[in-house]
Formats: sequence, C-alpha cells, structure tokens
Amino acid sequence: MHGPSEQQADPPAAEEAAAGNSQLKPLIDKLVAWIPGDVVMLYIAAVSAIGIKNPSTILLIIAVAFAPLIVWLGNRSLDPTKRLGYLKRRTALAAVATAIWTLTVPGSGWQAVDFIANNANVVAVGAAALGLVFGYIASILVPEE
Repeated sequence: MHGPSEQQADPPAAEEAAAGNSQLKPLIDKLVAWIPGDVVMLYIAAVSAIGIKNPSTILLIIAVAFAPLIVWLGNRSLDPTKRLGYLKRRTALAAVATAIWTLTVPGSGWQAVDFIANNANVVAVGAAALGLVFGYIASILVPEE
C-alpha cells in the first residue's frame, strides 16, 4: 500500500481498465443485481467526486459495510418466520458482491493496493469471473432472487 508520505503515481491503467470493463459489462451486471442501488449510486458519486487518482479505502469500507445495512433495512417487512435465515444470507451476499464489484470500478479504494493498481485490467477480468461464480452461488443460496 502507499504510505502517507509517498508520492503516488497516477493509477497505471485506470482509463484502460474502464474501457476494458465495457466488455465485461454483462458479467458485472449480474453481480450488481445483488448490491442495493443506493450503494452503487453513492459509491460511484463519491469516487467521481474525489477522482480516480485519489483512491479511498475508507469509501470502500463504508460501501461494503453499508450494503448489508441497506438490505436489512429494506427487508424488515418480511414475514418474521422467513426473515432471519433469508436476511443473514442476503446481507452477507450484498457485502461480498459489493467488495467484488468495487474491484471493477476505476479509482476505487482497491487501487490503493499496489498489485491491484498495477494490474487493473487483469484484476477487472478476475473480478468479473469471480462475479459470475458469485452470481451462481448466490442464486442457489437465495433462490427467490
């Protein structure tokens, strides 16, 4: 990771990764279906506001923590006999999906990790593949979706 006193170079392939992500869009869309829309919109707005050259791990942590909270709040009206098991699975899936999805977002907090910043295209493809596997597993764990 970059230290506070180190001068950070531009994310090496952020623009290239963004262009490459358009080819991965169908896979990423399956993953995003498990993330509350509020979290996606707020995260994209926050990353855009600070710029892709200033990745924030704090925003990443907030997004991953906020996703299950939104799912839990949005599903409080479920039948109490079904709620507990469903909510446990659904909230965990929302957090995992958010963590995977943010790997594909140029300028996300993951870019503060040197390996990820230096291999943005490979990481995006790997995250899309992981998202595909995630979507399959998630649909088994929560078949109502």
